[in-house]
Amino acid sequence: MKTVPTVAIGFTTPSHVDEEHNLALMSAIGLANLDHNVLYIDLSAAKKDHSSPTCSQSGLSLRDFLDGKRHLRELIFKSPLGIDVISTNFCKKSLLKATQLELTNLIESFDTLEQNFDFLILNFPDKATASSLFLLEACHIQIMSIEPTSKSIGKAYKLLEHLKKTSNVDDVYLLPTSVPSISYGWKLFQRFNQAIIASLNIQTKYLASLKSLPTLTSSHLKESLPNAIGYEPICDIIEKIESLKSKSTLAAHKFFEFTNLHKLQAPVSP
Repeated sequence: MKTVPTVAIGFTTPSHVDEEHNLALMSAIGLANLDHNVLYIDLSAAKKDHSSPTCSQSGLSLRDFLDGKRHLRELIFKSPLGIDVISTNFCKKSLLKATQLELTNLIESFDTLEQNFDFLILNFPDKATASSLFLLEACHIQIMSIEPTSKSIGKAYKLLEHLKKTSNVDDVYLLPTSVPSISYGWKLFQRFNQAIIASLNIQTKYLASLKSLPTLTSSHLKESLPNAIGYEPICDIIEKIESLKSKSTLAAHKFFEFTNLHKLQAPVSP
């Protein structure tokens, strides 16, 4: 029987990043390649590519659970990428617009799956809704990608401002991306961290920096994976994420720690 708790990791991804450059997806696949059982859910998917290996070919999606038509376990399918996936299938009624009752039912259902998975990887858009923020704050670890633009930095600041109000921010990691150099990414993290220490009295942790992400070609995603996952900076990040499992401040060892279900907040403006 599995005794080590499942770790839920929430990635925030800039809105312009598509599946071909999705670090959350690459991390999920990399962790699976390290013999971990991984469940992946992409809540940021907006591009209607039903040929995607993270899109259920049966047509089943989270909509069926939210509508009370299917149990959550029935929605899990083995992707050609080697990971278990629950598809959103780009449905309008996604988790990002779920009601409090729907979230409550989802939370209880996730708890029943804990014995089956080592990692739950959720990919969130950086444009937040009340429900997505609530799910993000409930993850044990949050990994926030930031780019060297005022828009990206502003969104990261607002997310942290919200997280401070409603949850523990001990395990928020920053991942500077699209930076001209690794040293530039480190300096970007330091400047941002100093700013939030001064204004919010919190600090984040540094995960890594990426000058660019390898491309996973949508039409040949499975074939392009070995090169992407073998890309040294990505390998380093996956190994760091794996090590976070023992370092995170896990509480009661459930999938999520939803202690503030009644405190759904208003959406954060982009």
